[in-house]
Amino acid sequence: MKKNSGLTIKWISVGFLTFLILMNFINCSSPNHKIQLLIITGGHEFEETPFFEMFDSFQGVSYEVLGDSGSIDPYSYAADKNINVLVFYHMTRQIFEDRQATFLKLLEQGKGMVFLHHSLVAYQNWPEFENIIGGRYFLDSTRGSSPSTYHEEVKISLSIVDKQHPVTQGIEDIQVFDEVYGNFRVQPTVRPLVTTNHPESIPQVVWANEYMNSRIIYIQPGHGPQIFVDPSYRMLLQLAIRWVAGA
Repeated sequence: MKKNSGLTIKWISVGFLTFLILMNFINCSSPNHKIQLLIITGGHEFEETPFFEMFDSFQGVSYEVLGDSGSIDPYSYAADKNINVLVFYHMTRQIFEDRQATFLKLLEQGKGMVFLHHSLVAYQNWPEFENIIGGRYFLDSTRGSSPSTYHEEVKISLSIVDKQHPVTQGIEDIQVFDEVYGNFRVQPTVRPLVTTNHPESIPQVVWANEYMNSRIIYIQPGHGPQIFVDPSYRMLLQLAIRWVAGA
């Protein structure tokens, strides 16, 4: 009975905190002034329905979706439109030089960026991308060691190591069912926010970074679909969006 009562109190606390966050979204964003997201996809299949249902549940935001390998340059589009935040859920291996240039212009403009899960694997042909996102997943042994690894459908304990950062305030340590990456590189200049002790994972799984004039968050969990309905994960992503948007 004590265990069940504790769980009930915990979920009430999570629900109440989620309510406060959502009300903050509403109060800071009038119906005509929402945070405008551009979600970048491509290079990796995913279960679209639960992924986009997660974004549909967010108050105070609206979003568009573009693939990064189509005829429309999503970075030129984001520069021309009133886009506040780019959310990356892509794994396209190559990026042409003209799109690299428009990408860098967004960073000069201070566009907020949130990178999710397999976006760490993207743009293998662009070394500067590692400095932007804050890490690098290695598909081969070009660095002189074994490639990076992944393990699907595992239980992952996540520990909040920086409770003062706006992205993690109010979020408790949680356990999720998702995918872990191992043997990848994390830049020493990033600010770790969430870590794990999973033996197949690099410890840092959520971090904050800054590049040029932009705020950047990388969130390694996000394989889905179970994690997309997790209230703490949704809360973390919403706070990340708000922070990189400058809120």
